[in-house]
Amino acid sequence: MILLALAANLLLFKSGFDQNFLPIVLGLVITTANDVYERYRRVRREKKFIQNAFKNYLSDSLLAEIMKNPQGLNLGGEKKLVTIFFSDLAGFTSLSESLPPEEVVSILNTYLERMTTVIMGNGGFVNKFEGDAIMAFWGAPLASDDQALKAMLAALRCREELAGLNEDFAGRGLPSLSMRIGINSGEVIVGNIGSQKRFEYTVIGDAVNLASRLEGINKQYGTMIICGTLAGNMAAEKVLLRRLDRVRVKGRKIPEEIFEVVAEKDQAPAQLVQRQESFEKGLKLYFTGDFSSAMGIFTALTDDPPAQVFARRCRWLLDNPPPDWDGCWTFTEK
Repeated sequence: MILLALAANLLLFKSGFDQNFLPIVLGLVITTANDVYERYRRVRREKKFIQNAFKNYLSDSLLAEIMKNPQGLNLGGEKKLVTIFFSDLAGFTSLSESLPPEEVVSILNTYLERMTTVIMGNGGFVNKFEGDAIMAFWGAPLASDDQALKAMLAALRCREELAGLNEDFAGRGLPSLSMRIGINSGEVIVGNIGSQKRFEYTVIGDAVNLASRLEGINKQYGTMIICGTLAGNMAAEKVLLRRLDRVRVKGRKIPEEIFEVVAEKDQAPAQLVQRQESFEKGLKLYFTGDFSSAMGIFTALTDDPPAQVFARRCRWLLDNPPPDWDGCWTFTEK
């Protein structure tokens, strides 16, 4: 507009007219400066909102990446492929009843601080705490091609961190803690969900519910980390997974093949791999209905809790032959 005004002024000057365009130019300059300032304020306000919304849930590096391109966020809600992580402390309720309240809070805060540091350090979004439970996810607000791998690496690091934490507790005469983790990948709805008075950036969908169920059924197998089929397929190249079972969890009719997250492949001990190969042989026999042969293999793995679970299950199935065996075990509780 300023260039047009100057061109018009030059044209009138050459035509013999003397018109003072200075007020118009000054007006345009002031208007443009005001527009630039308002745009700056709006962008700054949007970035401040994003920073306040996410600063307690993301690592500084991931938050900085989001701040570079806030336009990529859709806070209103969208479907995205994400990997959900649920963790819970086993037996913490009974532990809290035997200790003074201030000591319980101190233990819990120490535990949550260490676990969230690991999760955020591996690029995860710490969504919420529910008592001693943690919910986190990968793949939102920023998409991630290796989201399942990051979630599993975070889970393995949390396991290591808990071992170190238990050593500290033992030195202070405190009881040790154990935890369970469920990991699942799938398409969910992600965005700001809640009321006008209070909302949060979170995920909802069947994949979220399954991740929660997988965390709970760890206690059925004596395992610590279980993942679903899609998450397992996404991370299988770099993480050693043990095919654990084919199950129907409570509230879900569709069967799911589940895996135990064992270790990083380049760090897995040879005896662990050999034990896993034996377990897989027994599992194949179990799926085909050859419970007697499968029980022999599982019983021989005396130091493996899941194998002993299957040995007892095979013994029960031999005494109670299923009429239409499909290899799928149905859980009736969470």
